[in-house]
Amino acid sequence: FPVGSGVGDTAVSIKLSWGESPLDIDAYLVGSGDIRIYFGDKGSLVAFPFSQLDVDDMTSFGPEIITIFNFPVAGTYRYSAHNFSRTFTPGITGSPARVELNVNGNITLFTPPPGENDNTTWDVFEFVVADDGNFSVSPINTWSAFSQIGRAHV
Repeated sequence: FPVGSGVGDTAVSIKLSWGESPLDIDAYLVGSGDIRIYFGDKGSLVAFPFSQLDVDDMTSFGPEIITIFNFPVAGTYRYSAHNFSRTFTPGITGSPARVELNVNGNITLFTPPPGENDNTTWDVFEFVVADDGNFSVSPINTWSAFSQIGRAHV
């Protein structure tokens, strides 16, 4: 999966898009250094955390795009999509939702796995960032309850 190097010279964007229903699926980037990028804290590209959500789309389709200029703190950053509408028919899987990860022009497409059931959060992947700023992407592609990223609302 994509690998990046060097703090400040990385171009990363994550694009979440979906269908007409559910109306509101939210993008989350939660990570080291108490970084929480989501509709309640859209972040900044010119100051800490050097990551930003472009828009909170609440009326279907998206996209919601998170841009990452650099990872200011070594550690793990998780990207998730949350069904804020809590509509399970069709839900995230049937919407259909998709996440497009672009790392320095290398694009990886993620689609939701089966087994959504009554879970509201699709944990898509993690960035694992070393002390020197080098990072790799580790797919997760599982379902979880919102409580795992809910602390982003704190």
